[in-house]
Amino acid sequence: MRAKGVRFDKNADWYQTLEDEMMRFPRDKHDDQVDCMAYLGMMLDKLIEAPTNDEVEDEEYRDAMHEFGYDRRGANAVTGY
Repeated sequence: MRAKGVRFDKNADWYQTLEDEMMRFPRDKHDDQVDCMAYLGMMLDKLIEAPTNDEVEDEEYRDAMHEFGYDRRGANAVTGY
């Protein structure tokens, strides 16, 4: 929250209470909304696995090759080689 890495609808009626609680955490007695956000993050982590650095590099390489006219097999679309 402090690093501004989380985005919310700041016009929502519930937003200000959530922000207040998250900014006071862990020095406040109320932490229910913080717990909820933590569980959401853990669930998302299990549902969506981030690509590894090698996978990101491979995808970037394939995208670059595609721009030069090569398909996924590495063959040129014009010559077939």
